[in-house]
Amino acid sequence: MMDRIAKEAEVEANQRQAESYNFTLNWEGPDRSEKFGKEVLETLERHFRAIEMALNFTPREPVAVVLYTRQQYMDITKAPSWSGALNNGKIIIPVGGLDSVTPRLSELLRHELTHSFIYQLTQGHTPIWLNEGLAQWQAGESSSEYAAPLARLHAAKKLIPMEMLEGSFT
Repeated sequence: MMDRIAKEAEVEANQRQAESYNFTLNWEGPDRSEKFGKEVLETLERHFRAIEMALNFTPREPVAVVLYTRQQYMDITKAPSWSGALNNGKIIIPVGGLDSVTPRLSELLRHELTHSFIYQLTQGHTPIWLNEGLAQWQAGESSSEYAAPLARLHAAKKLIPMEMLEGSFT
């Protein structure tokens, strides 16, 4: 834990920072332009308004967002390799060599921002499966490809019990 905190502090000390009313954004230094930071903040604000309307809720606390390189993300978060982002009270996303907001980055920002809304709305008392489902719905992700296999598992009574989906997916 101390190692992670030290690595995080070292990396974030060299990052640029920008703020808006609802966000504090940190991103990698000299090779990242101010334009990139501004574009990320504008995307976050647009998603904020859309989620705010969909959930009829406005978070009271600003949301921290940190953009890392893929290696920094893996070193600092120790997240599983399959994860595309993380929300541990702040939104953490590996952006690789991006210098503009791509559709995939926008989707990740909206997905993770939904987790922040849900956390503040429920004060952290939301089952993981519901929180993840709401984030996927808000990001426009579809699970329709899983409908038929899930229906078969349900009919065979082989679904994972809901109580096993209460904790972390990691």
